[in-house]
Amino acid sequence: MPATLREIADYAGVSPSTVSRVVRGVPAVSKSAEVRVLRAIEALGYQPNTAARTIRTGVSHAIGYVVPDMTNWFYSVVFSGAQRVLRDAGYELVLGTSDGNHALQSSTIEAFIGRNIDGFILSLIDESWDSLPAGVEQLPTVLLDREVDLSARPPGDPIPPTAMVLSDHASGMRDAVSYLYDLGHRRMALITGRSDIYSTRVRRTAFRERALELGLREEDILERTGNRSVESGERHTAELLELDDPPTAILAGSNQLLHGTLKAFSRLNIECPRDVSLVACEDSEICRLYRPPVTVVRRDLYRMGEVAAELLLEQLETSRKRRGEGSNGGGPTGRALPGDEAAEVPAAVGAAEADDADDAVGAAGADQRRLTRRVLPTELIVRSTTG
Repeated sequence: MPATLREIADYAGVSPSTVSRVVRGVPAVSKSAEVRVLRAIEALGYQPNTAARTIRTGVSHAIGYVVPDMTNWFYSVVFSGAQRVLRDAGYELVLGTSDGNHALQSSTIEAFIGRNIDGFILSLIDESWDSLPAGVEQLPTVLLDREVDLSARPPGDPIPPTAMVLSDHASGMRDAVSYLYDLGHRRMALITGRSDIYSTRVRRTAFRERALELGLREEDILERTGNRSVESGERHTAELLELDDPPTAILAGSNQLLHGTLKAFSRLNIECPRDVSLVACEDSEICRLYRPPVTVVRRDLYRMGEVAAELLLEQLETSRKRRGEGSNGGGPTGRALPGDEAAEVPAAVGAAEADDADDAVGAAGADQRRLTRRVLPTELIVRSTTG
């Protein structure tokens, strides 16, 4: 059985109320008493009753992470980065999946809200913000690679405490098209998923614009869109390669679509880059293990998770201040004992990462229509599937 508050007090030679103040970060404790309590906590393995504390304070120190498909390598890497930052600050990241279903997405979010979740990191199925449960607008939230436009809201409507972590897909796509053009490719195809999300929308626009700038004809700029499944990738790839005039280069817009493209290559006995050049719009283990290794537009997914968590901690800190609480959950010491409410907010994101952070409320208190945004870089990594 874990140690109780009284056992910690007896071990340290102090009162239970003193132990409670130390755990909660209340400053009215002598240094010697604080040291004895901390040593007792370490020696006896004290764990505060988080359920009781949640009921009492409304703070659970848990963050909901809701994504469409946890089998996608992308979301697991982002989860790892976010979890590392949040655990260092005393929070746990709790997973929920929507399986690409809007009703399940809403019910999962509502279930988290009902359990007093402190905030969210969300990868939405699409960008229809108004379809989400109303309680989301009351909680600090960070969106992964989803762009929400609130410009249509009436000026008096409050802006939710929400931020966005985006990737510079346009730059990476333009670099990929330019590289393929320099290799001599004059007929290219892009296979993407649904077009109502930020990543697909930006990639498609950049693909077409750069190809036209380089002088490719409209009929030589091929696109296939649909869902981001393996089956869709395989079907679209086969259709493209069976054209009378097939593309000489294919860009696959997601991990699942890439898997489908590689399956089609295997079934049709296609070799890269002998028969067609291939670029993936996301790096993964399969890109490095495939023979030959796949040229990719890479982004740092672990860092994306870290930035999402850092933004969320900033939102949580702002929320505390608006409620009149001190920083670090009311405890000035900034400790992060197991289950403690202390949470040191990390430093701001590095200058190398683009930041056009539009505050929800400006310096003069004006109601802004845009949310905080962080845009992270992408880079073209040339491997052996392009030639």
